[in-house]
Amino acid sequence: MEVRQWSPPDAPEGTPVTPSILSLTNNQVAEWGHPAAAERNRVSYMKLCIEGPPVVPVGSLDLKTLLGEEGFKRQQRRRAERMICKYLGHLREAFCADDNVRRVQRINNLRQIDWHFSMPACWTAEGIRTMRSAVEGAGYLDNDNAVYYCTEGVAAAIGVSYRLRADIARVGDQVLICDIGGATTMSFRQVAHDSTADCANPVVEQQLLQHLRQSLGLALGSGEVARLALEAARTAKETFDGLHDPEVDLPLDEEYLRRHYNGECNNFDRRGQLFRYPAQVLRNSLDPVANHVMGHIILHIRAHGANRVVMVGGLSCSPYLRGRIESHFENNPDVSQLLPVMYLPGLDPVTIISHGLTIKGSTLIHPMQYQSEWGYEIFYPFSQRLGTDLFDHRRRHVAAIRVLQGQDRVDVPAQGNVLFRLSIQRGRPVNPITIKPRKGPDYDEPVGSAFLAISFDCGLHAGESHDGTIRYFDIQASWELLAGVHLEFKWAFQVVAPAGRYPQDAGITHSVDHMTPRWA
Repeated sequence: MEVRQWSPPDAPEGTPVTPSILSLTNNQVAEWGHPAAAERNRVSYMKLCIEGPPVVPVGSLDLKTLLGEEGFKRQQRRRAERMICKYLGHLREAFCADDNVRRVQRINNLRQIDWHFSMPACWTAEGIRTMRSAVEGAGYLDNDNAVYYCTEGVAAAIGVSYRLRADIARVGDQVLICDIGGATTMSFRQVAHDSTADCANPVVEQQLLQHLRQSLGLALGSGEVARLALEAARTAKETFDGLHDPEVDLPLDEEYLRRHYNGECNNFDRRGQLFRYPAQVLRNSLDPVANHVMGHIILHIRAHGANRVVMVGGLSCSPYLRGRIESHFENNPDVSQLLPVMYLPGLDPVTIISHGLTIKGSTLIHPMQYQSEWGYEIFYPFSQRLGTDLFDHRRRHVAAIRVLQGQDRVDVPAQGNVLFRLSIQRGRPVNPITIKPRKGPDYDEPVGSAFLAISFDCGLHAGESHDGTIRYFDIQASWELLAGVHLEFKWAFQVVAPAGRYPQDAGITHSVDHMTPRWA
């Protein structure tokens, strides 16, 4: 298997495939990265258009400026979906039309393509449906192609793992991979519990934008002036080193300044078209993020151990944030051995995943297995005769996934099955099958119940009591672990009759939030 990064042949050098800023020009050609940032019809933070993280006070943000006017128009989910669909459609067409891609497909006789997409883990089922609908509408399932999904945190881990394997990784390394796109980090040992990513960038930019407006006494609310103001705020955020007051370009139109600017801002060089951000303003905006990030990093290191730390994501490029983190490590004996911290390029984990998942000549197998500290047991109805007119009705249980005493966790196969026998008394209704997680002697709440489409007289029984009042049914319970944006268990139950297995009678699907992924 050969892994490489792909970008369209005519894309500027160093431009990532799918960054946070995109645009569709007037002739509907897709642009991304720096060329898109220069467009008035740009769309930023498309993820906020679909579904904002729960920790982001979206209502208090200046979405018209932060998203761009085109993005602001597409806040409705259907409009955002159409925008993403068009954008991804252009990307797919460019990839499939690339002569190098065609040559590889021809040499390796590749008829289908496996596409891999990442999404924020904080999206609910509705947000995931929106993205899946856009992907499918863009033609990614054409020609019997396959589409796979994962969280952005897992995407970042995949991209980092490929680079480490090719560079400095050693057997036994434990790597903490932090996607610092917002005020929280995500470790692939804690995918479910720390997944409120991508919340700090828009908040930081809003604060810096507000300082600019107050200093100049200008609204800077829409159009070209809003775009220039936002770019100035972003540049200050990305270049601040913690020591100096950064000067950023602010080429506002002279006619606009004559009409609206009162000329009383000492930090604005009107002739040079430069604005100076005071260092203290930037510290006030970035310090809450830096403190939160460092707290999470130390928490994960203490809880799980790590001998290497890798940072990815937009804010990991900030010199100030890097300096704060490294200074904290240097002065903390518990983590000083983790220096130097590694930083990988990329505006977001979607960019990172493009390094790891553009594959020639082979299909990517999901790179992780999962371990669980909880077992799963299946409870099923069982009736038996105790005497002439006395029957016992109870629920028996069988372990599908067992965590033995003394084990912290157990490997969970991606697929598996277990057989059990239930019984039904003539004239009694059939009670449901229930699945419960178990940890040691303790059971959690049931994750689901299912009713089998069987009855005493259905003719699928495998045996019966000597007097014919109890009939026994053999059931195969099978499970499949679905590793997508959200980890899910899918259970199916089939009757195993003397004539063979019958179609699936019932099923249960539930989300899983307590499993730990590990490299296979």
